[in-house]
Amino acid sequence: MKKEKDEVMSERIKHHLEKAKERGVVLGNPNLEEVRHLAHEAKKRNADVFAMYFGPVIHELRSSGKSFQKIADDLDSIGLTTRQGGKWHPTTVKNCLDRYIQLMEEE
Repeated sequence: MKKEKDEVMSERIKHHLEKAKERGVVLGNPNLEEVRHLAHEAKKRNADVFAMYFGPVIHELRSSGKSFQKIADDLDSIGLTTRQGGKWHPTTVKNCLDRYIQLMEEE
């Protein structure tokens, strides 16, 4: 029953969208490429800020001989999350450190 109702609704929506197109209504964002670019730049800036915050700590721990896995375990054990709120993994630690080093070299 629900599946049939969903199919009817889908067909109704498609019909109305097609009619809107025929009337010349522009569907979607006409500035999609610009919005994508701005979103990419914002994401990059946020990652840079995050790397500048955690990079020195990771660099110090790595310089003292700790493995990426051990650093990830340490960061998780004290409740620190990644930029996106997840758990640390060796690759996450390495990527953060690499970004930090790259940013430091650019200065």
